[in-house]
Amino acid sequence: MDGRAGISAMQGSEVSICRGGGCTSMVQKYWFFIYGVNEPDYTNPYAEMVRGYKQNSSSTFLAQLSANQDLKGITEGLSARMLAYTKRYSYYNITRQYNPYYYRLDSYDRETGRYALTCLNETSGSETLNYSGTDKDVTTAMYFEGAINYDRTFKDKHAVTAMMVYTIRNEIVGNAGSLEESLPTRNMGLAGRFTYGYDSRYFFEVNFGYNGSERFDKKNRWGFFPSVGFGWLISNEPFYGDNLKKVLSNLKIKATYGLVGNDNIGSATDRFFYMSNVNLNDGGKKYSFGTDFGYSKNGISVSRYANADIKWETAYKTDIGIEIGLFDKLQFVGDYFYERRDNVLLDRSYIPSTAGFNAGIRANVGSNSSEGFDASLDYNQTFGEDLWISGRATFTYATSRWLKYEE
Repeated sequence: MDGRAGISAMQGSEVSICRGGGCTSMVQKYWFFIYGVNEPDYTNPYAEMVRGYKQNSSSTFLAQLSANQDLKGITEGLSARMLAYTKRYSYYNITRQYNPYYYRLDSYDRETGRYALTCLNETSGSETLNYSGTDKDVTTAMYFEGAINYDRTFKDKHAVTAMMVYTIRNEIVGNAGSLEESLPTRNMGLAGRFTYGYDSRYFFEVNFGYNGSERFDKKNRWGFFPSVGFGWLISNEPFYGDNLKKVLSNLKIKATYGLVGNDNIGSATDRFFYMSNVNLNDGGKKYSFGTDFGYSKNGISVSRYANADIKWETAYKTDIGIEIGLFDKLQFVGDYFYERRDNVLLDRSYIPSTAGFNAGIRANVGSNSSEGFDASLDYNQTFGEDLWISGRATFTYATSRWLKYEE
């Protein structure tokens, strides 16, 4: 069967084929045509099946290198580690197909069995394969992490740990679709943690993150986000008697407070808020002039104005919790949490037209809060050496509201 495909087929009939005003007669084993269609813009299932094929290919390459080094030769409890990771993903597809000729049945003589067909797409049809490569995707990512750890206990009571981590991430999208999105995505940060525990009763922790984001101007590019935590394991106190432990086997209170930052604001095309986006050859802003307005020039349009004041979205987080163990079988954990988020990016709701702006203006003007309670209850029971039962129930209640919204 050839490329002249339709919906129906007749076998062993004499057929008149009409193209470009002329007709020819011939006997063809199969002719495929359609009934009652005057225009060629339709989908023919058989033609779609035999007109060609599509080839897809995808591959993912992953490589990771890690190393750990004990540095107790310098001081006891000191160690270092390194992690390097890379990923490359590629995908493409190729289509090889021809555009079949489509025909309309004009007449049919039942006595002679003669058919007359008219070609519907004489100029656009083809019997040779065409090539097209459509979807292509290439992404490369690299991640590096280096850390120094310190973990040591002095005189069996003073547990000290410290950690410093440096991270860098780089990602490139080969067919991003725009100038900004095609540039490498890069993030860098330094994080640290220090903990101190006294006699398994009092626990103190300090954390910080110093992170840089490419999305903001150099004056707002780096953010410092500290946090602090405290815990008291009351059930390990000397005054906590054995009789009480049989009933209230574990009792601990804890609290944390800290600041976190978020640079994932705006859309994917808003990678650089401090840079404007200007089209110097916009046909929609074209102006005509001259005699009979016979000359025209494209105009200039602005889709984003540079804003060096956009910065990190920040959140102040508070968490107060309690852990209670009963009879060494039930374990209850409850936490109250509160978060206030500031510098939320919002569109300015009203800018007077007299300002002359062609694009919307955004700023870190929003603020919201959320709070709630989170709890879990675990039960564990052992019957001999071969049978045990375990169960968990959880509960969460949360609410949020806007504190500041544009206008």
